[in-house]
Amino acid sequence: MFAFVVHFAAFWFLLGFAIAEDSSLKVYSRQFWWVHEKLGISPRRWYYNCIDADGNLDSTLFTCADDDKRFYVKQSPNETITHINVLVLASLYVIWSALGHLLSVFFVDRQRELRWLDYAVTAPTMLVVVSVAFGADSATAIVAAPVVLAVLLVAAGILERRQDELTGVKGMSFYRTTTMAMLFLAFVPVMVPLLYASYDITVDYDPGTGTAPDFVFAFSLYLTVCFSSFAVLYAWDLGWPMDSNTRERRYIFLSMIAKTSLHLFLGLAVIGQSNGVGVNEPKMEADNMDTLAIGLGGAGALVVGLGFIHLKFSTLFGYSALPEYKHLTQMWMVQLNEPAVTIAHENASV
Repeated sequence: MFAFVVHFAAFWFLLGFAIAEDSSLKVYSRQFWWVHEKLGISPRRWYYNCIDADGNLDSTLFTCADDDKRFYVKQSPNETITHINVLVLASLYVIWSALGHLLSVFFVDRQRELRWLDYAVTAPTMLVVVSVAFGADSATAIVAAPVVLAVLLVAAGILERRQDELTGVKGMSFYRTTTMAMLFLAFVPVMVPLLYASYDITVDYDPGTGTAPDFVFAFSLYLTVCFSSFAVLYAWDLGWPMDSNTRERRYIFLSMIAKTSLHLFLGLAVIGQSNGVGVNEPKMEADNMDTLAIGLGGAGALVVGLGFIHLKFSTLFGYSALPEYKHLTQMWMVQLNEPAVTIAHENASV
């Protein structure tokens, strides 16, 4: 239930902050799109004009202080594009995850299926959101990579080791383990377009082309680690199987960390800058790149804060006894159904 509260609160925080910036929410699709014909993974770039001494934009002036640069992105009329509303996608995946955590409280026996359903929907959506935030706009990064990721997650969910047996931790056959390992290896190239985009935007290009601070790539690495923590958890489980209770609790914790960190990044770096970057021509509002540094520090604080709260809740409510809790819940459901079964038998006898 704590995970549901965290995700639900993050949903309303993101939505409220976005509405405060633009109540119509249209601005969050104006700057972001993917190009249908583009297969290469090079990202789109920001461009800028400088403010001259009179306070006017000068399209021929490219040497100025960062505070005097006004940024914009270019949209080619010869390209077929589809706009992406980052706010809508981000809100959908976090409310979907919140719903999954809530349902798992009431459908204890279906937690495994609910978890993989959460994975299969939210992970590809998260990949799209993070990719466009770092400038990726190709069909490879925005369509192909998320689709491949969804397929890998569905396959992993089918092959995953089931609940432990009463005699101890349940293992997997060699062939099943090998197949799962291959799926995890296939996960690596899925992240390449995102990482390349976040690196390439920090490289200096021609005058008039914006360059992101070096820490942007470090930030993308951090988000990728959070994003990939689910795969790391299950890869670890292949070599050193853990009990299903421990695996479930670690999944809940990693889910909170990844999604709330990403929400902070979106709120500060994407939504906060949506009114400062123009399309095809600069906007007069200054863009503050320092918000990414704030996002990096805030995301790190979330890891520590949520980890401490998660640990306290686990100790306070005895989550380590989850298998016994599941057993008691199953017994309780059986007892609830016993009167109905008895009545059905009596009616059948009559």
